[in-house]
Amino acid sequence: MNHEPASGGGCCWWALRFTGIVWQEIDHNLILRHVTSKKGKETEVDLKLAPMVLEEFGEMIGGQPLVVVDQVTKKVSVNRHLLPASGPVIVCDTSGLPWTDCEWRRKWRKVARTCGIPDNVWNMDSRSGAISEAIDAGVPLEFVRHAATHSDIAQTQEYDRVQAKATARTMKARVENRNKQLGRPDDQK
Repeated sequence: MNHEPASGGGCCWWALRFTGIVWQEIDHNLILRHVTSKKGKETEVDLKLAPMVLEEFGEMIGGQPLVVVDQVTKKVSVNRHLLPASGPVIVCDTSGLPWTDCEWRRKWRKVARTCGIPDNVWNMDSRSGAISEAIDAGVPLEFVRHAATHSDIAQTQEYDRVQAKATARTMKARVENRNKQLGRPDDQK
């Protein structure tokens, strides 16, 4: 990863072990190109299509226009220069440094409890939820697989919570149809 050295020419301490997203990976059009830390897969995301990310960026730059759409030509331009040029994107709001794993988990749990999220739900569950949400929205499974950086469709299907619901609906429909054909009331099996 290409990190700029800290003042004085030395290496930033966080750059030695940090594998998260850095500002250098976001180009002038707000396209993020990142290599995942787990499997080293390349991913590309158009951050202009991520409203919550744009909202956070807007907070960072004091509400100045980051993405501008010309009302006549509909041309989209980005004021990328308003955002930092280098360093970690996701930092602790109190220290300004990258989150440690332990501190991230601790703060996430604190917020989760405040929001009423049960202790058996973890931050990593949001990945499965996002995959299920995309599938439920009708996104083709191959597209979801690519966005999740999975190697094959079977891996994506393992995350699919919608599949269990679809299987249950299918089973119920089969029983209802069978009962109908046999002249049984719906509550009989």
